[in-house]
Amino acid sequence: MDNHTNQEPKPEEVDSTLVVPSSQAGALLSWVKNLKPGADCTRVSMPAVLCSPLTQLEMLRKALLLHSDLLLEVPSKAEPIDRMLAVVKYYITHFKPPPKTEKQGKPLNPVQSETCTCTAHDGKLAFVAEQVSHHPPISMARLQHEGLSLYGGYETKVSFALSHVRLTFEGDFTLNLGAEFDNERYTFTTPGFSIRLWRLFGEFDDTVQVRCEETGLVCELVFVAKPIGTGKVNALRGKLFFIGNEEQPILTLKGHWDKTVYTAKADGTDAEVLVDVQQLKEQSWEKTPHPETDSEVIWKEAKAAIYAGETQAMASAKHKVEEAQRELRKDGGLEPPVHFSVNSDGKWAPFG
Repeated sequence: MDNHTNQEPKPEEVDSTLVVPSSQAGALLSWVKNLKPGADCTRVSMPAVLCSPLTQLEMLRKALLLHSDLLLEVPSKAEPIDRMLAVVKYYITHFKPPPKTEKQGKPLNPVQSETCTCTAHDGKLAFVAEQVSHHPPISMARLQHEGLSLYGGYETKVSFALSHVRLTFEGDFTLNLGAEFDNERYTFTTPGFSIRLWRLFGEFDDTVQVRCEETGLVCELVFVAKPIGTGKVNALRGKLFFIGNEEQPILTLKGHWDKTVYTAKADGTDAEVLVDVQQLKEQSWEKTPHPETDSEVIWKEAKAAIYAGETQAMASAKHKVEEAQRELRKDGGLEPPVHFSVNSDGKWAPFG
């Protein structure tokens, strides 16, 4: 870790809702004491007190739909650069921190073939997420609105590295604007996330790209790690350029992904607000009827216990779900995915 004393860690003063609360700090540190550096934590069960009431599928829904109105604005942009910036604006909102009043923690790991479905925008947008694999944990999602579609997902990996617990999300998402734009596609990935154990907060710290091969445009975004004792958390910088001309950016980006991000010309002039995340209106969605595979059904008891703060009841309910999954696997009774399959490229994609 950052030091090897027996002193209790103290939360670093950061302006963020991603601080590990004092009620969870002890359990987190006790959990990592039994881990070896470089250990794969994916199969290691998390203490109940560290769990969020949301599953990974529900987290995906929240990320993709909370500001989906921005996504639906993309086709209205006539110029390729404006469409790219509109996609980037929507992308940045995926990481919007929860309010301080919301229960935080590691999302519940969905069981295989678990689903999460809903509609939005007066039923015109359809969303489905599905856990296509439990070991390794792979979550997929798809949304459709008229000619526009977005699908993708990732395998979540958790590892321990002395000073932090590292979460990586291996996979990508593809946004297709449809026939009106000759199937113009944008691909993007999810940045890695680190929980700073002796500083007791979490942050995205990675470099990602939003790419469009059809227009030749790339937007590279750097989620900047906060230095110890200085700087601000959640800083973001980036640049927009044409493929092959990375050293000659069209625009630069700078700001904080949880607050305001600005664009400017490469020389720093003509700065404009790209997105002010805190001023955006959050979108709602309509839940569809819950089948037995739905996250709300599978984790009903565990969710109720988490909201009630009943740690033992939560641990019992969580164990019950996980044991049922183990028994199904042992007996060969796991259901195959319904909404996604492996395509000819060896990647998970929607059926049809």
